Amino acid sequence: MSVPHLDIRYINNETHILFGPFALFNLKMKKNGSLLEYLETISLGDIPSMLKSSVHNLHLMKYLIKETIKATSEEALIKELEKFAP
Repeated sequence: MSVPHLDIRYINNETHILFGPFALFNLKMKKNGSLLEYLETISLGDIPSMLKSSVHNLHLMKYLIKETIKATSEEALIKELEKFAP
């Protein structure tokens, strides 16, 4: 999880500046994976503590949902980048 930021990455011996605009939550464990694979990693004993932490962090849950929805639109991504670095 993060907030808008710039990252310096070294890819194939070249320097790149990348923009990381959103905090995201994604159920996929792999780039081309299924949305269900996250559910396969959870045991029944994990559910009470997950629910408890969600209830105690509702502000964080709202923030993550809002940012995830925002990141589904390319237009929203560009607007956020323009706010961060006009």
